[in-house]
Amino acid sequence: MAKKRDKSILKVDARSTFIKKVRNLGHERFHQFVRELLKAEGYEVIDAGGRGTDGGKDILISITYDRPAPINEIWVVQCKHTRQDGGSVKPTEIKRIADTCCLHGAEGYLLVTNAIVTSKLATMVSKFNGKQPRVPIKAGFWDDSELFNLVKKHPEEFSDDFPDMFREIAVTRGRLKRKLNALYKKGGIDQKFFVELKIHLDIN
Repeated sequence: MAKKRDKSILKVDARSTFIKKVRNLGHERFHQFVRELLKAEGYEVIDAGGRGTDGGKDILISITYDRPAPINEIWVVQCKHTRQDGGSVKPTEIKRIADTCCLHGAEGYLLVTNAIVTSKLATMVSKFNGKQPRVPIKAGFWDDSELFNLVKKHPEEFSDDFPDMFREIAVTRGRLKRKLNALYKKGGIDQKFFVELKIHLDIN
């Protein structure tokens, strides 16, 4: 129980701060934020999109796989921003994935949203695994939780945009390390578990 509790505490305040900040972004700023995050993750943005009728496309990216052999794929990235607290994205709000990819000659589709993805939409997206002979399209999504985890990986790129979030992560991590050290000194946990938790705190 202690292990689960220590791992989860780190994310509570910082995650809430991040979600609130992103929720207050306008559509255009969210669109820009997504482009910056895609670049930070190593994807090449080949079409940043724009206003108007765009067939469901917000951004086009290029993804290169090195194994088993170099392969380059084009993915459609559709951004869905909401200012609603606890808002969700439903299947009816997403344009036809296969048709959108076909229109832009893309092999994959990525939904990026600061909202919650409903279970029905998650199931629908998961069906596009690239293995269906008639519709060999891959699909995935980044929801509010995934956005938080991805931004957390890139403090150099996003610390200016989300200073409160990174500050809370540092403060909480320091507090947990002090508690962990005190617990270890009292013999509350063994050395192996102590080292595992220290590593977890350092990388999260």
